[in-house]
Amino acid sequence: MTRNIKSPGGKSFPLYRRELLDRRIDKLPPTSRTVRNVRAALNAAVEGAWSPTESLTRIIVVAHGCPPPVLNFHVVLDGVNRCLDLAWPEPRIAVEYNGADHVDRRQYGNEMFRRHCLGDNGWRVRYVVGEDLIDPQRRHLLLEWLSQQLGQRG
Repeated sequence: MTRNIKSPGGKSFPLYRRELLDRRIDKLPPTSRTVRNVRAALNAAVEGAWSPTESLTRIIVVAHGCPPPVLNFHVVLDGVNRCLDLAWPEPRIAVEYNGADHVDRRQYGNEMFRRHCLGDNGWRVRYVVGEDLIDPQRRHLLLEWLSQQLGQRG
């Protein structure tokens, strides 16, 4: 499910809401395995996610027992409005997913500056990449860190 998001090339993505997806799925055979899988995925989805990996990270975190995060939380750092992928604003905890767009030298430099600004403003942030979600040991370490930061038992 998306909101009005534009790609770096300026292309707009269509707006998909739960109601529209439900209506379209209702037209398909209800006993189909694919339809059941899509319904299960839709039930796990929330509006406001900007990427599939952000959604996957949220699902993993919530399934682990952590409270649901605020998605794409806006925070102003040094006069610049920034968004955190998954945030727990009150304790200033965040999880940021870094995808392939962080390989460009300029993007990397901007990311490093942003990291320092977040830390200087009291945010504790865990930066994750795809391998951190796929590898069971790395995923466990992420969830253990997050549980400790949120004051939960891991």
